[in-house]
Amino acid sequence: MPGPETPAPRGRSHVLGSVAAALRPPPPPPHRYVSLRPLSGRLASSVRAGRGGRWLRRAGGAEAGAAAMTSALEGYINRTVAVITSDGRMIVGTLKGFDQTINLILDESHERVFSSSQGVEQVVLGLYIVRGDNVAVIGEIDEETDSALDLGNIRAEPLNSVVH
Repeated sequence: MPGPETPAPRGRSHVLGSVAAALRPPPPPPHRYVSLRPLSGRLASSVRAGRGGRWLRRAGGAEAGAAAMTSALEGYINRTVAVITSDGRMIVGTLKGFDQTINLILDESHERVFSSSQGVEQVVLGLYIVRGDNVAVIGEIDEETDSALDLGNIRAEPLNSVVH
């Protein structure tokens, strides 16, 4: 029988607890989102995302920080947003919903097709789903500033596809 000087033998639960602690996975990496300003001039002032008028984009792969992106998107529900896709398209519409893989549901949407020789063409899409792995950038549109733009006089080169 152990006395006060000798420690009590450790039980099985203590050993299993230390093994479980050793096998615990490392904490997830910090969220890797970068803010950027993709446009300049009046067009850039019409597009803002979140606070501070900046865009949000995913950095480092499709799964990197998806939880942070979905929590950031909650503030955009029922607001007009612009989505730039990985293949270089710009789609504008009202964000109605999204899921954990950043699949977006846009209502009353249209694609803005840019050309260096003509004004911006708007192709009506209606209710539209954008796959999450195709979302490069999403931002909120300031409707007042956007409606003041003369899209027929804006000339711009079309965006290239994103190369990973």
